[in-house]
Amino acid sequence: MFPRILHFTPTQVLWECTSSKHTQGLPSVSTPIQRPSARPLDVLSSLHAHSQWHHTLTSYTTRKLTDYTDTFPALSGLAQSVVPYLPEKEEYVVGMWSSHLRAGLAWCGEKYGDARRHETYIAPSWSWTSIVGCIIHFNDDNLDGPDSAVHEPGTTVSIDNYAIQLATPDPFGPLAAAELHVRAPVVDLILDWYDAASHYFLHSPAETQRGKCVGEMRFDVPDEGRELKVVRCVALYSDAMCTDHGRVERPVCGVGIAVVRVGGGGGCV
Repeated sequence: MFPRILHFTPTQVLWECTSSKHTQGLPSVSTPIQRPSARPLDVLSSLHAHSQWHHTLTSYTTRKLTDYTDTFPALSGLAQSVVPYLPEKEEYVVGMWSSHLRAGLAWCGEKYGDARRHETYIAPSWSWTSIVGCIIHFNDDNLDGPDSAVHEPGTTVSIDNYAIQLATPDPFGPLAAAELHVRAPVVDLILDWYDAASHYFLHSPAETQRGKCVGEMRFDVPDEGRELKVVRCVALYSDAMCTDHGRVERPVCGVGIAVVRVGGGGGCV
């Protein structure tokens, strides 16, 4: 971000730098700025750069952009500052990073938020940049290694390739189009809304008794799940650190995504 900022208000101009603030009315009076001791990107390291990126995105998505089409231009500077801490030949993929794409896909809208889709195309639905609202990533502190470390062939998603078409010369800038090609076993599961928890449980067709679910589900945009009864699910990764709270039927324990229609087309939620 810029080290010096001018704020133009209806009554006066305010000056702000990294250490103090001054007003037009009292230019000689300085107000010290108290800043947090460490924000996620202030303590970047190559060891935890990906999880720090995800923590920063959670904070970033709580902000309100005046124009939602500025999503990628506003994020471009942050993305560029992360590059020196990432592996060589790392590629930026719609707000995510190529060597960490599996964990990058493991996001959802904040549980009690009011997320919505952009009015016009900004990004594909499998990217967190496709919604307006706060997002979180699952267990990213435990996923700083390469995707191959948590991939189980035949069980979890195999990410074959992706294709990004940019709208500007900026490699971190807005998109014209994007594709993601994956292979994975698909499981059809039944949705069961649970009022007490304010989210969905997932049951296999053979077992629909409440209390014996195979997972939980949260839609990126709550309204997109209201008419659905069955969803097609694929596993992103298993997670030895997750807990089932006595509700999720073993041996399944991990994070996945469901493939459902979004905005009249196919997309991942």
